[in-house]
Amino acid sequence: IGLKNKTYGNLFGEYLYGTGISGYSVGGFYTVIPDVSIVARLDNFDPDRSKSNDQIDRMIYGLSYDWGKNVKLAVDIQDKTISGSTEKVLFAHTMVKY
Repeated sequence: IGLKNKTYGNLFGEYLYGTGISGYSVGGFYTVIPDVSIVARLDNFDPDRSKSNDQIDRMIYGLSYDWGKNVKLAVDIQDKTISGSTEKVLFAHTMVKY
C-alpha cells in the first residue's frame, strides 16, 4: 500500500505472511526543500516463526538528493538487529535512470 504526493513525498507500507514467515515494512520520503528528501524505513521480519530469537529488525534513515533529471544521491544509516545484536552502517547510494 502506498501514498504518493508529488509535492511532499510518499509513504508506503507492506505486510508479509506466509508458510512459517511473517514481517512488515513501513517508510517513506518527505521533501524538506526542493530536490532534498528525508528517507526513513522500518522493517521487521521473522524468517521462521517456529524458532525464537531469529527476528530481524532494520531501521534506515537519511537524506536523498535529486541531482539532475536522471540521478539521485542518498546517504543513510542502517541499524540492523538480529537476535539482540545490533550493527550500524553508513551507506552512500547512487541511482541513475537510463
